[in-house]
Formats: sequence, C-alpha cells, structure tokens
Amino acid sequence: DRVPDGRVPLHPPELSEDALSLLPDQDRRAVLWTVQVSSDGSLGTATVERALVRSIARLDYEAVQSASDSGSPHPSVEALADLGRARRAARVAAGALELGLPEQEVEADGDGWAVRWRRRAEADDWNAEVSLLTGMAAARMMLEASVGVLRVLPEADDRDVRRFLQRAEALGVDVGQRSAAEVLAGLDPARPLHVALMNDGARLLRGAGYVAFDGAPPEQSHHAGIGGPYAQVTAPLRRLADRYGTEVCLALAAGSPVPEWVRTALVRLPDAMKEADRRANAADRGATDLAEAVMLQGRVGETFRATVVRADEDRVTVMLEEPSVLAACTGEGLQEGAEISVVLESADVSAGKVTFRPV
Repeated sequence: DRVPDGRVPLHPPELSEDALSLLPDQDRRAVLWTVQVSSDGSLGTATVERALVRSIARLDYEAVQSASDSGSPHPSVEALADLGRARRAARVAAGALELGLPEQEVEADGDGWAVRWRRRAEADDWNAEVSLLTGMAAARMMLEASVGVLRVLPEADDRDVRRFLQRAEALGVDVGQRSAAEVLAGLDPARPLHVALMNDGARLLRGAGYVAFDGAPPEQSHHAGIGGPYAQVTAPLRRLADRYGTEVCLALAAGSPVPEWVRTALVRLPDAMKEADRRANAADRGATDLAEAVMLQGRVGETFRATVVRADEDRVTVMLEEPSVLAACTGEGLQEGAEISVVLESADVSAGKVTFRPV
C-alpha cells in the first residue's frame, strides 16, 4: 500500500511485481465470478471458479468516464454504465445508505506535499457496484450453505432516521416522501452543505463489523449500507476476510467440502479484521493529517472560508474551500452546514494536527 513518503509492500516483490501483478499480455491465476443481473438490477444466478486471465488494457476511471460520455467505451466495459446505474438504483430502492463523501488525496507538490479533494467520477461508482454485486452474490451463497464470513451493519434506529430527514429539510434539501437512502443518493459531494449532511448521515451507519458462522446462519446478516447481506471477496490479495471468503465460495460452487483450514480460521476472522481496519484507518488518517500540518505550517494566523460539516458536543469539524482540508475547529454554538470564516490557530507537524477557530 502507499503512504505519502513511500510504499508499505503487502507482499514480497517477487509476488507484487511479478506473479501477482497485472503486467500486460501475461497470464495470471484469478478467481472468476459470473453473475447474472436482470435489466432492473436484480441479482440472478452466480458462479465462481478458478481461471487464467490476461490483462489486455490498462484503464483508469477518468478514461472510462470520458470514453463512456463520448459514446465509445472500451469493449471490456461497454455494459458497465448500464449495469452500474441499474444496480445502484436497485440498492437504493432496497434502502442502502451510502454517504459518498469526497476523498482527500495526498500528492507530491514540488518540494512538499499537497492535499486535494478527489472528486469521484460516475465510473468510480459503476466499478464499485460490480464489487458490491459480487459480494452480495457471495453472501447469498454462504447463507444458503450456512458457512462463511459476512460484513454486517445493523439497520439505523428510527429516531436517528427521522432526525436525519429533519436535518436535511432544515438545510434546504427537498425530502418529500423520499427515504433516507434516496436523500443520501441525491446529495452532491461537490457542495459543502451536502457534505455536512453526509456527515450527519454517518450516524445512521454505526456498528459495522464481521460475523463468522459455520453450521447455522448468523442472527445478524444484513448490511444496511449496502442494502442486503454482503461478503468481502473481491480483494483476496490485500484483505484477509476476502481470502477465506473466496475459498468458501469456490468450494461451495464446486460442490466440495469447505477446506478444514478455512473452517478453522473463520472464528478468528472478525477480531482480526476489526484490528486490521483500525490500523488501516489510523494510517490513512494519520498520513492525511500530517500532510495537512506540513502544508499549513507557514500559514498560522491566516483566515480561510469553511463550512461546518460536523458539530457534536465534543467535536466540531470544518471543511475548507481552499486548500483541501478537513480539520478540527474550536468554538461553541456552531451549526452543521454553516458557512463561516476561520483562523488557523496552530499547525503542529510533530503531532500531525491543525486547529482552527471561528472569526
């Protein structure tokens, strides 16, 4: 994986730069999922098998989006736009709660570092829908066989949902008869006011975790953020749950017993993944916080325009218009969605922390 000052390899170079890489015109071992989807986005039958694949093109989201917009998509992703839109609509109709928050990226900028907002193209979402579709097919397979590991998230409390919809109306969003899922799906991450509402919606997504089961379906199998049962199986090279979940599905699809080494490991996966997620999130946030402090260390005392995107009793977070910073702000009585001016009070590089106060 990458951090601002280098890479932290997940695998030895012999694997990551050769046997596991997607170098052009090279055959590579892979797991092939074949999933049928109806025109309305409904999940149909699914199979999975081991296969050899060959990389024939290197595409990025911007290129895929541009080609799709011009009506000339690459043949390998010609159906991606229709599939992605149909699946997203189906999941929103099923109540999937997705935030769509803008992402911060740390990039080299001359002799220093800069933090920029990464605006997701629609092609990002289409690709994500393929992964989610596969994960939902895998979860169904596991639940039918009563063995596997799921990513779960409980349904939001009704009071929290009502509060969110009331907050949306207060911020000028046309709620009408729409559900929380439909309101979230209609928000624009390029608008700071909508980002504030997305952060408010994060309160609807509390309690995510993993559940392993063998012999009987788990009591909790639903993922409220995705709109149904879901298993992580699309990244077996970088995520432990996917490694074992994939082996479960391969065995089930082949009509074979799930290997004992897989069954034995299942019970340990929820705790292992919880710790892995904690470390990954800490590394990601720590790298961004450090880059923000480095970028702003010579600008203490300057005034910036910002939007309050989160205002809890113990924490206020503001989103700057320029530069691309998400940081703590002191002060009381600040309202989410408020557009304010803030002064940079401190930029502590050693602690990786910046603090603002309202003017």
